[in-house]
Amino acid sequence: MNENRNTDTNSDNSDFNQNAENIENDVNKDKEITQESNTNLDKPETEHIELQVNEEALREQTQQFESLMKEVDSLNTELSSMDAIKHERKLMAELKEKILSLFLIPKSDRDNYIEKIQEKFELLKVTTEKLKEEKNAKLDENLKIIEPKIHEVLKEAESPENFTEIRKKLIDLQAEIKDFELHRDRKDDFFSLVQKAFESLNEKQDAEREKYEMEISENYLNIKPVVAESIKFAIQTDNYNKAREKLIECQNELKKLKLKKDHLDELFGLIRKAFENVNAKQDAEREEQKEKSIENYNAIKPLVSEAIVFADTTDDYESARKRLIDTQKAIKEKTLTRNQRDELYGAIREVFNRLNEKQDANREEFLEECNQNYAKLEIAVNEACAYIDFTNNLNDIREGLIAVQDEVKIVKLTRSQRNELFKRIRVGFSQFDEKRNSFIKSRKKQKESETEEIQSNTKEETTKSDEVSNSVRIQKEIEETQAKIENIDNELNKLDEK
Repeated sequence: MNENRNTDTNSDNSDFNQNAENIENDVNKDKEITQESNTNLDKPETEHIELQVNEEALREQTQQFESLMKEVDSLNTELSSMDAIKHERKLMAELKEKILSLFLIPKSDRDNYIEKIQEKFELLKVTTEKLKEEKNAKLDENLKIIEPKIHEVLKEAESPENFTEIRKKLIDLQAEIKDFELHRDRKDDFFSLVQKAFESLNEKQDAEREKYEMEISENYLNIKPVVAESIKFAIQTDNYNKAREKLIECQNELKKLKLKKDHLDELFGLIRKAFENVNAKQDAEREEQKEKSIENYNAIKPLVSEAIVFADTTDDYESARKRLIDTQKAIKEKTLTRNQRDELYGAIREVFNRLNEKQDANREEFLEECNQNYAKLEIAVNEACAYIDFTNNLNDIREGLIAVQDEVKIVKLTRSQRNELFKRIRVGFSQFDEKRNSFIKSRKKQKESETEEIQSNTKEETTKSDEVSNSVRIQKEIEETQAKIENIDNELNKLDEK
């Protein structure tokens, strides 16, 4: 860049000096011609005329020279723009030519002002260099600012995701480079890079467009049979909800695919006609169902009324509830409109509510009786269980527990109350089993002791036979008791299952 600037400056100086030399040569030639003409004049009249002419010319050139002197003195070398410098340099060259053309002015005077012009020209050269350096520094700063952005956009253009967006960025970048003050060679380089990026982008876009055309053509060929199958299903099926679901799924699939607008319009149009066909079929069926629902409503309404009357008049809540439930099932099986179905179901619901209210009122009496029975039976169960600790008569204990257990079975009680009493009775039977086992063990030990005593005393065999008979009898009693206990356990288990 410095070489370019030096070349420009040297070129300006050489042009300026060349112009000055040409003007001076022309002036010298004029002088020589004038001198030759003066020497060749022989007539005094001619000399007189020439003197008058020279005096007028001298006076005129002197005035011009004075004016030019002022202009030279007023030349400005402290300029702040290259345009002003160019204008001033042009003015200096013109002044130099004008001064050199004043051949009647003494050469020393002319040379003096030519030298002044040259001095100012040199000062102007310094100013020019300074401005050029400042401008170059500014251009370098501008280059630092815009160059990263240029490379960023160009790099993005190498792998574009959105051709329209990157093309806009390149156009904006091109305009920005154009408006940005940069070195001419760098600006040209950047324009060239942007142009290459445009060309590369066009090639990629053409390839992408070709790929896109192939993709949409393939998508159309693949999706068309799917659309046809969905339409066929929607037209043939009697399940209108599934028909619509199938068509909607097909629509959603179309929205996801890349297709030409005319292909898309064609397929959506076919689906739209299928929707219209489904709607027409459903409307016809609804009209038919409407007539059928009126017939069914007139047929089932009396059954509902009979079930309601029965439920309102009977005290057999279970039968009333069963009949109402059967009526509900009959309504469910019939083809009815929503309003008809809601009306019939609503009437049955009201009866159910009245039935529950009546049953709740009776339940209060039932609960009161259950609580009274529970209080009495609780005392009886506690007494039967306490009796275990106050007697060794196993039969009495067992009979007492069985008796209270039978009473719990038949008396009115809530499920929780009955379960609580059965739980206490089971505890009583467990205590009875422990006591019975302890008794059997004690009797057995006693018999063993007696047997040993008999053996040690060597009693008679008859006595032994009697003892054996007693032992057999006791054992038989134990077995009978054990059988009764097992029967009790079985009954308790059956009650638990209930």
